Amino acid sequence: AKVDADGNVIAESRNAHQWRRVKYSYMDCRREANRRGLTVRGPKKIFDSSLANIGLLFAKHHGVFRAYHDHVFEQFWKRELDIENAEAMASVLTTCGAPGDAFAGFASSDGRDELLSVQRDAEDNGVFGVPSFLFEDGDLYWGREHLPRLREILEQA
Repeated sequence: AKVDADGNVIAESRNAHQWRRVKYSYMDCRREANRRGLTVRGPKKIFDSSLANIGLLFAKHHGVFRAYHDHVFEQFWKRELDIENAEAMASVLTTCGAPGDAFAGFASSDGRDELLSVQRDAEDNGVFGVPSFLFEDGDLYWGREHLPRLREILEQA
């Protein structure tokens, strides 16, 4: 879907039910952001997040997962990062301490294969949306409302 500068939908392929879910997700996200003193702006289009996700895998391999995650999340929601641009994602990786110059090769080969594998595994394990938390024993939690319980579980482990 695409919207104009005033937020009017100018192209879409979602049904009314799907739009309600999208709008609720943004309302929920904004409520949490406001609680933390943050601003969240909805995107102007539906992005292909594959490169950002491949970048997350690359960051994980290079020990900068959290820095990459936080940087991409913050910059994307400020509309300051084009997650469909490989050079922009490589720059973020470099900023976070990973060898960004090696990202393009990873993204076009092993990274894309690894992402597809992760997606297949998630689907096979019943993951259907974000945020989802899947434990090794197969226990699946969906939604941020479970975070307090998940923290308890992890502290007990």
